Amino acid sequence: MSRDGCARGQASAVGAVFITMVFILLAVLVSRQIQVQTEVQRIASEVLEARRSEGALSLKVNDTYTSNSAGVAVAEEGQGTCDPAALLKEDGYYCTFNAVNIGGTYVLKLNLSAQSVPPTLLNTTCRMLLYSNATLQASLYEKVNASLALLQTFTLPNATWTRLSVGSKTPSYVLLAQSQSPFQLKLDYLGYTYTVYNSTGFYAIVANGGPGHAYIYAVWAVTSEAPTGRIAVNRLLEPGDSVTVSVPIPSYNVSELRVATSTRVYIYKIRASLPPTRGAPPGALAKFAIVSYNTTVTGATGSLKRFVASVKNVGNASGTVSVEVYDHAGSLVGKTSLSLSPGQVGEASITITLPGQPGTYTWMVLARNAATGGVDDSKSFTVNAVSWLYSGWLYRKGHDIVGSTAGAVSGYQVRLRVCSGSGTDSGDTVYLNGKGRADFGDLRFSYLQPDGREVAIPYWVESVSGGCATVWVKVPSIPASPGTARIYVYYGNPSATSESNGAATFIYFNDFSSAIGFTSFPYDKGADGWGDVDGSDSSGWQLFQGALKHRVTVDASHMYALTDVQNGNVAVCVLINLGKLEEIEEAGVAARHSVDANGYIRQYYARLIYAPSLIDSLTFRPRVNVELVKSTGLPSEVEPVHVYYSLQANTWYKLEMRLYGGHITVYVNDSKVIDWTDSSPITSGSRLGLFSAYNKNVDHLYDNFYVRNYVEPEPSHGQWLPEETPPADP
Repeated sequence: MSRDGCARGQASAVGAVFITMVFILLAVLVSRQIQVQTEVQRIASEVLEARRSEGALSLKVNDTYTSNSAGVAVAEEGQGTCDPAALLKEDGYYCTFNAVNIGGTYVLKLNLSAQSVPPTLLNTTCRMLLYSNATLQASLYEKVNASLALLQTFTLPNATWTRLSVGSKTPSYVLLAQSQSPFQLKLDYLGYTYTVYNSTGFYAIVANGGPGHAYIYAVWAVTSEAPTGRIAVNRLLEPGDSVTVSVPIPSYNVSELRVATSTRVYIYKIRASLPPTRGAPPGALAKFAIVSYNTTVTGATGSLKRFVASVKNVGNASGTVSVEVYDHAGSLVGKTSLSLSPGQVGEASITITLPGQPGTYTWMVLARNAATGGVDDSKSFTVNAVSWLYSGWLYRKGHDIVGSTAGAVSGYQVRLRVCSGSGTDSGDTVYLNGKGRADFGDLRFSYLQPDGREVAIPYWVESVSGGCATVWVKVPSIPASPGTARIYVYYGNPSATSESNGAATFIYFNDFSSAIGFTSFPYDKGADGWGDVDGSDSSGWQLFQGALKHRVTVDASHMYALTDVQNGNVAVCVLINLGKLEEIEEAGVAARHSVDANGYIRQYYARLIYAPSLIDSLTFRPRVNVELVKSTGLPSEVEPVHVYYSLQANTWYKLEMRLYGGHITVYVNDSKVIDWTDSSPITSGSRLGLFSAYNKNVDHLYDNFYVRNYVEPEPSHGQWLPEETPPADP
């Protein structure tokens, strides 16, 4: 074989081997591909089988939660106060409210609200426990800002505890009950259950509906921007099982949820609606706190005072707060509104009327969020209502009048001595320490009623001498001993003028400044009125220079000027001036005057008598006397009681006769000169008045005639209290 032939033979052998190897390699590759394809088919078949046997998943989104709050009850119309602690549970510790009469109908209107309100509230359920002492028709209204919507009407049976449950979108309600008769309502429980939107995230609840199990690897929440991070689960769910996954973003920001299992990825579209925002973006709401306020308000009873509170918006949105003040009875006293941005502090100024009765009270100030209707904050403060009747007066002193052992009296006249200078207060005397008007024109007096209310009482300044005034005050009621009545004397108002009023102070008063004032019809046996014994007429009584003058032209004439005052136990007093003192002068006061069937007068009368030419049969001295005479209906006077008393011409004397049953006393210039007890006293007769006799061509003058109540012993003077000044404004 040639070399070329040998070479070609070798090349052919190499090519055959290569081709063989290529075929072998191809056969291997084909075999491997067949194996991979078979494996993929097997895996696909297994996955398909796994999917077929895997449980069906479902998704539920829970973006709400429940919370609870206690309630607050405040009477808008009605009486009663409520401790919120009494409403926490049904334990017999309850709040009591009483209806008030408004236009003839008894009304009770309660504002019911929650102590706290979530900012993203969806709905609420309110439960309460009520008790009425009468069968009532009541209505419950939903309150949204200033609007009311009727939720339901119901009947509260008499003397039965009734449970009431109502659902609405707001936690603020108004409970209204009315009746034609007084009624009382008790509230033992007030609670709220809220459904609240979770503005910080939500729960995705994945459930396996079967028939097979499912293995969940993870969950992705997809927002409009991008998927969030992977939330690992790694949980095998048997049929009927579920797993709750916490997703830390609000549901309204999520467009879809992706749930990865061992066989697939489930994609769920989310269609969450925006949460209730009450005017603010989700998660943003105004919230208010009371940062400062008047902890104490002091003032005169019934006076107007200014209450100030500072409120801060501690929330993250602008809003409006209603600052409300409620009194000790739970009634709204005043309110105002503030609009505040986040972090802003506003001052609320509210004019309040202090209680009409003196005392110390606890009131409340509330910060009510206009957006939620709930109370964001509340504070209590003290109200001191001080009895101070006369605005503009700078000083007063209190004085206790001690009752009589004879029993309680009403409308009783009490005498005081008020001095402008300094001294120690005691008995009937009080010193103003130079702080009152020199003419005593700024004096005022008041009486503290048993219910604590202070009322003005009338007074009359009888005289002023040596820097002191004699003053009579009319005390409405004085209890029996040892009880006391409290009065006040006010002073220290330079611009005040006198309100001295004798007519308002006494049973009867006449200073003869404008009118005689007595009944003026002629005497005629059976009639009481102007009368005479010796045949003269009544024309001798006349007004004269601010006094009453009597002059007759016939001697031996007894004239009576009588009032219509009904009298029993009284003191009768008058100023008398006998004039120039001629031969015989008589003047005095008469009481229990009546005329019997024979035309004779029955009465007591006390008189000043000047008759120096006559010798007293008892004292054997000239008859210059004070006499007490009893007339029993006979033509002559009987049982005279008289004492010697020096009388001066043209001089005024104060003559007083006091009658208490059969005990009669006579005073001249406030000194007792006669003390006599009648064993058979005159009890009939209903008139009293003045007496004048033997004054031919001589003027007898009378002034300041008054009649007052009288008991024995009289009420006495107790303690004087230290000087007070009016309460300062807050």
